[in-house]
Parts: sequence; structure tokens; C-alpha cells
Amino acid sequence: VAICFPLHYTLLMSHSICVNTVIVCWSISIAGALIYTVFTLHLPYCGPYKINHFFCEVPAVLKLACADTSFNDRLDFILGFLLLLVPLSFILASYVLIFASIFRIRSVQGRLKSFSTCASHVTVVTMFYGPAIIMYMRPGSWYDPEWDKKVEVLYNVISAFL
Repeated sequence: VAICFPLHYTLLMSHSICVNTVIVCWSISIAGALIYTVFTLHLPYCGPYKINHFFCEVPAVLKLACADTSFNDRLDFILGFLLLLVPLSFILASYVLIFASIFRIRSVQGRLKSFSTCASHVTVVTMFYGPAIIMYMRPGSWYDPEWDKKVEVLYNVISAFL
């Protein structure tokens, strides 16, 4: 809205719209986290009770289970689709509109300034969503703890720093 309709920003993005957007995002995130947690904690676990990771990620915890985790793998894929690919598609659609607006800017300097503003966000979105999709939407049989540690640091730590 700020790039495509800069003069209408305060009219289109009222305080109530911002609050409602935050409430919806938090509600969806909390529901997704609860679903992951409940279905993961209902599994029986065998020793050792050590996770070979920096963070307590669902794929790493599922490897400690003594039962069949195929349902959890399917659940991870479905939730990954809903919580990762759907928001990513909205972000990509908004960037298509943003880039179309940027190309309508007549001055080269204005275009470069707009692209440089968007470039940092696109970088962080790519560094978060790419590894997160790889972590949560792959089959459980592709699990590799050493590789997963690197991927987790990329999307949890590096994207936060940027």
C-alpha cells in the first residue's frame, strides 16, 4: 500500500485494520504451533532424550519417537503448505504489484531507491521461507541432523539479524 498507493496509505491502513491484521496473524500462528505441539507430544518416545540440534524443531523431535510418524509427516506437509506457502504466495503477489508500480516511476533514481528498499526485504523473505519450506515440507526420511542444523541457523538466526 505504501508503494503502490502512497497518498492513500493513511486512508487504506487505518489503526483498526492494522490491529485486525496482527490479531489474525497471531491467531493463525498460535493455532499452527498448537497443532504441531499437540500431535508431536502425543507420540511415545524412547531414549536417548537428546536432540542433536540448536533448536527444538518438530522434525528433530519426531526422530525420537518410537511410533510411526507418517501421520505427523503428512501433518507437517499440510501445515507447511498453509503456514508457509500461502503467506509466501501473498508476499510474492504483493511484490508483483510493487514491482509494477516501481516500473511506472519515471525517474531512474526513484526506481533505484525503491528497488533498494525492496531488495533487503526480498532477501530476508528468501532466506526465511526457502529453508523453512525445506525443513517442514520434505519427507521425514530425508532427515539429516547436521545439514538441518545449518538450515535452521539460516532461517532462525541469520534472517533475524538481517
